[in-house]
Amino acid sequence: MKDNNSMIRPKMEPSLQTLTKSWGLYWRGLISFVGMYLWGLVGLIPLFILTLLAWLVFYSLDWHSFILYVLFGILGLASLAWAIYYGTRSKIGLLLLLKNNFKSVNEDFKESKKYFWRYLWASLLVSLISIALMIFFIIPGIIVAVLYSFALFVVVFENGRIFSSVEKSYDLVKRYWWPVFGRFMLLGLIAVILISVTNIPLEYLEGTAKEIYSVVFNLIWALLTPYFLVYTYFMYRDLASK
Repeated sequence: MKDNNSMIRPKMEPSLQTLTKSWGLYWRGLISFVGMYLWGLVGLIPLFILTLLAWLVFYSLDWHSFILYVLFGILGLASLAWAIYYGTRSKIGLLLLLKNNFKSVNEDFKESKKYFWRYLWASLLVSLISIALMIFFIIPGIIVAVLYSFALFVVVFENGRIFSSVEKSYDLVKRYWWPVFGRFMLLGLIAVILISVTNIPLEYLEGTAKEIYSVVFNLIWALLTPYFLVYTYFMYRDLASK
């Protein structure tokens, strides 16, 4: 017969404590996060160059032919695939920065290569399952999305395979679904409040000033995005410890 104490579920770390810890780690690694973002932007270079060439050929030189359309179409798909490849490796690199305690941006980006396919397929699998369920059954879709929310962390932090990572995420969350859901809702609420407040100036700005503010606004939010990743990382680490 089991001891009653063994049946007690350990509580997750308080949300406020997680928020505070996340902010401290976010600031410590901000420069590294920016460096990893820059690696992701490298993947956009071929797409940018192709766009300039297309403008030059089709609009400036006014060259039009079926062969050119096919050629630029093929190059466009290749450039898009390259951008997705670098963008995905950059996302993996952000997780590796946390895993390796901000050891080296360049080394972590190089290491991201070995996780690429598993991360990509695991991401697609979780997304397709969640979206498919949400289309027909919204609540089950939300339930599954929360259950599988740490699958990509398992891929990178535990070198997990695709299906085993999804299964491990389920095992981590199943006894803590409501606490995990509540913490994600809190994070979402904070994001909504911040977006609403920082969007207020857009109602009073016009022309160039409005465009400049929009650029600054988007840049700030891009820089803040890793904070949400760090918060989720602490949730994953908390669950894994239990």
